[in-house]
Parts: sequence; structure tokens; C-alpha cells
Amino acid sequence: MKSIKIFMIVCGILAFWQFSLQADSPELKLKIAAATGREKVDLLLELAKQEMNSDLAGSWASDSLALKLARESRYEAGERNALIIAGRIEQMKQDYWSAIEYFEKAAEMLKNGQDELERGVISNNIARAYSKLGWTDKAKIKLAETEQIFLKLAPSNEVIHELALTYLNWGTMDLELGNYEIALSHLLSGMQEAEKLEEPLLEAELKGSIGRVYQSLLNPALSLEYYRQALEELKILNNNSEMAVVYGNMGTLYSELEDYDKALEYYEQSMASYQLSGNNLGVASVLMNIGNLFYYQGNYEQTLDYYGQAEDILEEIGATVYQAYLMNNVGMIYVEMGEYTAAAEEFAQAKKIALAVESLELEAEIYASYGKLYKKQELFDKALSYNEKESELRDSIFAETTARQIAEMQTKYDTERKERENILLRKDNKIKELEIGRKELQRNSLLVISGLVVMLVIFVYHRYRNKKKSAEVLSAKNELITQQKEELSETLDVLRKTQKKLVESEKMASLGSLVTGVAHEINTPVGIIITAITNLSDRLGALLEKYQSNKMKKSDLDNFLGFTQKTSSLILSNSQRTGELVKSFKKVSVDQSTETKRQFKIHNYIKDVLMSLEPKFKGLDLEIVIDCDEYLVWNSYPGIFAQIITNLVINSIVHGFAEQKTGKIEFSIKRVDNLLSFIYRDSGKGMKAEVIQHIFDPFYTTNKRTGTGLGMHIIYNLITQKLGGNIEVLSEPEAGAEFRMEFPFTEGGLSELE
Repeated sequence: MKSIKIFMIVCGILAFWQFSLQADSPELKLKIAAATGREKVDLLLELAKQEMNSDLAGSWASDSLALKLARESRYEAGERNALIIAGRIEQMKQDYWSAIEYFEKAAEMLKNGQDELERGVISNNIARAYSKLGWTDKAKIKLAETEQIFLKLAPSNEVIHELALTYLNWGTMDLELGNYEIALSHLLSGMQEAEKLEEPLLEAELKGSIGRVYQSLLNPALSLEYYRQALEELKILNNNSEMAVVYGNMGTLYSELEDYDKALEYYEQSMASYQLSGNNLGVASVLMNIGNLFYYQGNYEQTLDYYGQAEDILEEIGATVYQAYLMNNVGMIYVEMGEYTAAAEEFAQAKKIALAVESLELEAEIYASYGKLYKKQELFDKALSYNEKESELRDSIFAETTARQIAEMQTKYDTERKERENILLRKDNKIKELEIGRKELQRNSLLVISGLVVMLVIFVYHRYRNKKKSAEVLSAKNELITQQKEELSETLDVLRKTQKKLVESEKMASLGSLVTGVAHEINTPVGIIITAITNLSDRLGALLEKYQSNKMKKSDLDNFLGFTQKTSSLILSNSQRTGELVKSFKKVSVDQSTETKRQFKIHNYIKDVLMSLEPKFKGLDLEIVIDCDEYLVWNSYPGIFAQIITNLVINSIVHGFAEQKTGKIEFSIKRVDNLLSFIYRDSGKGMKAEVIQHIFDPFYTTNKRTGTGLGMHIIYNLITQKLGGNIEVLSEPEAGAEFRMEFPFTEGGLSELE
């Protein structure tokens, strides 16, 4: 159940963030009221840290005020710390993208070569956020960067402490990924660093995490031994917050061993420790786990009682996302109990929160629960509807993540391209300086020679020596200029090869996008087919049961036949849809991965390409018209033709229809003598004259976030070089765009080609 997932999320956060709660908040608030300037900022940040585990809304309010005052007073250190705390709060709220934005803003404020320790701390936080987003590759890269930052610094106690924390976080991430041996290696490295400091608290955290590794490796004896060692040190330190985490992990271990009495004993000790430390979020997590114990034993009443207590605490501290997940779990228990009205009420409240916090993942989970509710009630049409909504949302989540990845790749590429341009500019400047120097040298040489001619008789010997010396200097300068030109030529060759590789990468990216889009497009009809067949099977089982017990009525058979007819129609239409997608994808993908010349019907081929691009049309209401003789056959390169169509259509979607959801795309194709005339139009926002002038330039784009600037450049190269044709652009602002192309036409003849 999702409650188990909530427990892991909460405990993960609590294990990462342990703040001292010993200070008296009322007393601290009195100090804040009396303070001014930078002192007030620092006190507000301290309060934000203290409130983080007990009052997220209050912590956010304190940190926001501190950030505002720090900016007004130009207190950079205070502003950085406020941004870091804001990132930590967003992590606890599970908004990891916002957390990364705050951490990166803090990192941007650091100057090169300074505050490397703080840079490492921020990098560690970003790595943790990437890990929670499931981007483990990015997280590992960040953790490796963090490790290198700390290893290069002088090994002070603070640096060693942060390095140990890095290994702790690294090991925890690998533990969650199931890489237990690697996790153990990182945690043991952390232990080696922690032992240099004699920090019992840090050692206890590492031992607790090692205990979790052995727990996952199904070695309860070793796991309990490490938990015991951690508890011994924490009891000496009287650290209730960390003791609560270890007790909770021990409770989970005994729960996995199905020793529920022992698990309850440790969970109660964990809750008592959280209460002593004032950590309300921790108390709520333990209440959820105790509820899980009763759920495993089939005691739903006790489960709901403990879930209700946890929900009250989550609502009080403003942890609305956790609250919504818990409501979803409560609803599923009501479903199992057959209390469908109560279940629907819980799902409705959870959905309201999901929409308010804009959590697509949470909303998808709730739709899945609705599907199970209606399936349990045998309302199969509604169940199918919610399953489709869940599938669409998960596709949206995938698309959003992909878009972010593309945007990050584009930013990185733009930066590298700018660097290459700067290198070329510096080379050009150096060559110009050498040219000027050579001209000055030649002018001076002529003056010297003129003087020597006047004194030809008297200074013959001196003239000879000077002339020889000047020739040597000039020769050296010429050699230097030649060398510089050769270096520049090599640099230009490298850039041309790089550009060629980028163009090839863009072509493969287009094919990759085709594969991803069709795969996700197929997912929906296949999911509907599976759900429909499952529902039909359930209905058939129920009817057979009535038939065998002689309880079947004519109305039961009529209802079953009606449902079967509707379900069969649904399965048939979605099966046909899947077949069409696979057929079109097979044609287009094979053509795009090879450059083989063959005959193909232009009209049908355009339809196949457009079908493979259907995922790109989601959210748009576009009318597409193909004006082409259905029997017009062309003997050419279908893969290149498909790429031209793909880039034109995507260009229209990304740029032409970026600010409007409706429009029209037209293909007008006909043979004129020995030429093939191809006109492509869209009714989008059009282009300015400046854009038209540079549209085919490499890397030129009007939308840096979604475009690479290579699409139209690739189209131009394919048309002019590969197909031996030409292309012209006509457009005005708010009047759409028109691309006119002509190609040499090789007769394909009429055939039975599809």
C-alpha cells in the first residue's frame, strides 16, 4: 500500500535532516522582535531550522522573511543561507524541482575559488534532490563532484565532517536503489572519515544506515547489532531525534519478520522519542507504521484509528502532500471494507489537495484508486475512464521530465558553443595583430633599404648586414603567421566536424523522439484493451456463477450480452488502432534509420509520418489537409522525405502554434513536368523578416528552451544536397508560414504500393 511509501519518504527526510530543537522557540521569537539588520536575519534563519520538523508553514514564513530582509540589506551570506533552507523545505514538501532551483541560485552567488566548502554542501543538496527525482545518474555525478571538492580542500574538521556526510548520503541513495554492496562501501568510507573526528552522533547515523543495509540484505542479526551500537551512542548523547529513527527502523525490521508485538514495542519507543524531540512529522510517520501493523493483521478499525491520528498531525503542521497520500490509503481501506461512499469521500479530499499543490504523480495515484473503487462496484465504464485518466497523466509526467532534460542539454550546448566562438574570435584577433605587425615591418624595411641606397657607397657592408638581418626577422614573422593560419584551419575543421556530428545527433534525436512517442501512444490503447478484457473476464465469471447456481435471469444475460458487445467493440477499435500505429512506425522508423532509395506513394507516406507524430499533437486542435494524388509514386529516399516532414511539422508546433491551440496545416504536392512541387503551409503566428533571413542558419532559434536551432538547417541541407532541390520561405507576422520546395522527379510509375 502507499502508506509504506509514505513511511519511507518521511523517514528518509528525517534521516537526512536533523536539526537541534533544544532552543526555546518563544524566547527566540522575543529576540527576533527586538533584533534588527543582519542579527534579525540570522535569528529568523535559526527559527526556520527549528520549525522545519514541526511546522513547515511556519518554517517557510520565517525563511521567506529572512530572505526578503537579507536582500534589502544586501547581506549575501544571509541570502545564501535562506535560499539553502528554502531548498530543504521544498525537499520535505517533495517539490524537488523547486528545491534544485533554490540550491542553484545559492550556488550562483558563490565566487569562483571562494567558499568551496559551502559549494560542496550545496552540491550535496542538489544530488539528493536528483536522487529523489529518480535521476540517479545526475545524482551520482553531483556526489562525485562533491567528493572531489572536499578531497581537494585542506582536511579540517569541518571538511572531514562534510565528506563523511557525502558518503552517508551516497550510501543511502544506493541503498534505496538496491545497490547494497556499493551502499555498504560508501557507508564504511563515511565511518573511516567520522572516526577521525570522534563524532559519536555522526558515527551513530552511519551505523544506523549500515543496519538498514543489512536489513535489506535479509541479515537481521547483523542489522540489529548495528542498530544496538547506534542506540548506545545516541543514549549517551541523549539525542532523541536520532534514537527515534533507529527505533523506527527496528520496528520495521520486526514487522518484516512478522513479529508484530515486538514491532509495536519499538514503534512506541520511536514515537516517544519523536515526542520528546518535538518532531511532529516523525510522530505522524510512526502512527502510520503502527496503523500498517494492524492492517497486515486484518484489523481495519485499528488501522483507521492510527491513520486518523497521523492525518490530524499532518494537517496541523501543513504537510498537505503526505496528508493527501494518507487520505488515499484510508480510501483504499474503505474499499476493502466495502464502504464505497466513505472511500469516494477520502479520494475526493485527496484529489482536492493534489490539484492545489499541482502534484501530477499524486493525482495519478488517486485516479488509480478511483479505478479500483469502481471496479469493486462493477461499474466498469467508470473504472475504465479513470484508468485512461491515470495513463494520460503518467504520459504527461514523462513528457515534462523529458522536456526538462532537453532544456538542460540545450543550455549546456549553448554554453559550449559560445566558448568555441570566443576561441575563434581570439584567433582572428591574433592573426590581425600579426598582419599589422608584418605590414609595419615591411614599411620599416623599405625605409631602411631606401636609406641604404642613398649611402650605397659608404655603407655597403652595413647595408648588407642590415638587409640580411631584416630578411631573417621577416622570415620568422612569416613562419609565425603561417603557423597561426594552420592552427586556425585545424580549428575550423574541428568545428565543421562537430557541426556535422550535431546534425547527425539531431537526426537520431528525431528518430528517438519518434520511438518514444509511438511507444507511449501505443500504451493507451493496450492499457484499455487489458482493462476491458479483465472486466469482461470478471463479468463472465459472475454470470457463470449465477448460471451454475440456477440463479441466472434473462436480464442478467441481456446485460452481459450488451456489455460484451460494447467491450468487444472497444477491444476491436483499440486493437486496430495499435496495429495501425505499429505498421506506420515500422515503415517510418526503418526509412529514417537508413538512406535507401525506393518507390513509395507520397500521399500514403505522409499519412504514416503524421500518424507517428500524433503524440506531438496532444493539446492542439489542428486541421491537417493533404492535397496530393493518391497514386503519385516517387522513386527517391523516403527516410529523408520523412525527416523533412517531421522537422516542418515540429517547427510549426513549437513556434507557429506556441501561443494558440487551434490551426491548420496543409500539404500541397503535385508533379510539374520533371519536377515535384511540394508546398507546406501552417496558419500559425508567422515570422518577421529578420527570422526569415536567418531561418536556415545553423543554431539560430527564436525559442532557446525548446529548439536547438538545427531543425531548419537540416531541412535545407537535405533538400539542396541530398535531394538536389531548392526551398523558399514566405511568411508575415500573424499570417502563418509557407515553405515552397521543388525536387527533381524520377518516375516511379503506378503500382500496388501501400
